[in-house]
Amino acid sequence: MNVALHPAFDAAKAMIFDFDFTLADSSKGVIASVSYALCHMGLPPSTQEEMLDAISLPTREMLAALKGEEYRARGEEFAKLFNEKADEALADGTRLYADTPELLRTLSRLDIPVAIVSTNYRRRIESVLSRRGLSELAAVIVGGEGVNEHKPDPEGLLLACQYLGVPAQDCVYIGDNEVDARAASCAQMPFVAVKSGTTSEDVFSTYPHLAILASVSDIVRA
Repeated sequence: MNVALHPAFDAAKAMIFDFDFTLADSSKGVIASVSYALCHMGLPPSTQEEMLDAISLPTREMLAALKGEEYRARGEEFAKLFNEKADEALADGTRLYADTPELLRTLSRLDIPVAIVSTNYRRRIESVLSRRGLSELAAVIVGGEGVNEHKPDPEGLLLACQYLGVPAQDCVYIGDNEVDARAASCAQMPFVAVKSGTTSEDVFSTYPHLAILASVSDIVRA
């Protein structure tokens, strides 16, 4: 079957993806991990919407976003508890979107290198991909533990470019969150937004972008 990419990717020599809510639904694992941390800290639960909105943040900053700035000093305690639960919960509670496996296989057949840059840990992403036999289709994975500064700082994106051997301007970053748009802008990298997360099209419209798609399934056209 002949396939074509969305016109936004006509000049792309590599594609870099966010992971959570871009390639995969990790909501079950996120909710379990945040709830575990809050419970063990003796704090009241947050709503599911609040927990999912916070997932784009570095783990140590999530508590302040959820409970207020007065809790920022306990961010490391929250992060330790979150990660204590997340290695199990995010691996078991994350499912790739239905079109993600074929998308990755199609990009491989087209010889377009793929990287993943996420605040999620590399080992968790690798575990999810490995379960579907897709590990070799992501040439580079830069996880949250692999950078000093998290998105919207461009460090992760620029590291991925370095590992891929492709300049930032020749890559496209695909993400579902405002921090992804900001990171791409800081890296001077073309950006494509997907609406599979919690960020609205109106927010994406305020940042430089090549396209705003419903999901990654719209990248490939049969």
